[in-house]
Amino acid sequence: MKPVRKEQEVQSREDRFAKEKKAKRKHRKDKGKPKKA
Repeated sequence: MKPVRKEQEVQSREDRFAKEKKAKRKHRKDKGKPKKA
């Protein structure tokens, strides 16, 4: 068990989460824009 590996995994998970959140946010905005129009 290497602490570095665990730290990297956490960073990767956070990065993935942030990317997914950004993508979801963009998708939601995109969907809301045409629906409102």
